[in-house]
Amino acid sequence: REVIAAMPQEGRATVWVSIGPAGGGAAAAASRVLLEVAVSANVALSRPIMAVISLPFTAGPKELAAESAAQAAESAAKFMAVGAANCRAMAVPVPGALDATGKPSADGDGEVLVAESPGQLGIGGKVWDAALALVCYLRANDTLLLKRRRVLELGAGTGVVGMCCALLGAQEVVITDLPEVCELISVNIELNIGAKSGGCDCRAAPLAWAHPTPVLPPELSEGAATDTIVLSDVVYDPELYLPLIATLEALIPKGTGDAISTVLAYRHRNPESWRFWEGMKEAGFTCTDVDLGDVRGMMGGAACQDVRILTIER
Repeated sequence: REVIAAMPQEGRATVWVSIGPAGGGAAAAASRVLLEVAVSANVALSRPIMAVISLPFTAGPKELAAESAAQAAESAAKFMAVGAANCRAMAVPVPGALDATGKPSADGDGEVLVAESPGQLGIGGKVWDAALALVCYLRANDTLLLKRRRVLELGAGTGVVGMCCALLGAQEVVITDLPEVCELISVNIELNIGAKSGGCDCRAAPLAWAHPTPVLPPELSEGAATDTIVLSDVVYDPELYLPLIATLEALIPKGTGDAISTVLAYRHRNPESWRFWEGMKEAGFTCTDVDLGDVRGMMGGAACQDVRILTIER
């Protein structure tokens, strides 16, 4: 059945669709119902369409049709458990991400599927602009920062940056945040990572920043080397400045220099943020703004233009 919705002048349309298998009984209960959302070829778009799909639909590529009914029910249960309000496709300049047909993109203009849960997880349950700016920078420098490297993301939220690192050729990616946020990250990893990631070991791990001594997860405390650390939009709450600095101290020993590549996407959000930069200096860190050059053009529109990218050495 085809449902057609008119797009009003403000560029937003809402479609309520109720779909159920014909008949009834056990066979109907086990049936899969697929919904494909597309835009007419006759429509001229000034920007990409972003579909926001409310549960109980599970958004994903057409290949998900091969799942069994039991697998589909399990996927839906995971979404519900993390309070995911919706799952949307997000454009990223990453080869291996999905294109508009649901297949891995070859030219780097693809999408990742992101489940968000701001109602249950607050600010950790949604994507922030700095994450997209950082993905653009990493894409432009993937050979140096990501290819065949072990990557750690701190304060990951939905895990978009870490997942893109996996799709850009990292050997291993550990995506960290608070334990309750890691459940959402795991859902997003399941949606996006697999055969498309070229065999990258990508997983979520709980890591709560703490001062003076953070407790690192086994993935980081058992001698496993980290080559690249990525952070985006983590400098916003003064109460978290010292715990974050202490965590970086535990992960980056003095004298490391550039042996561990650490990249931070920063947007000014708090008048007290100078305390973070002073604390980093006192801890022996050097933070240097990167000249973004052509990368600015990849960031798209004005939303990310005030985001700074900095490298961190110790």
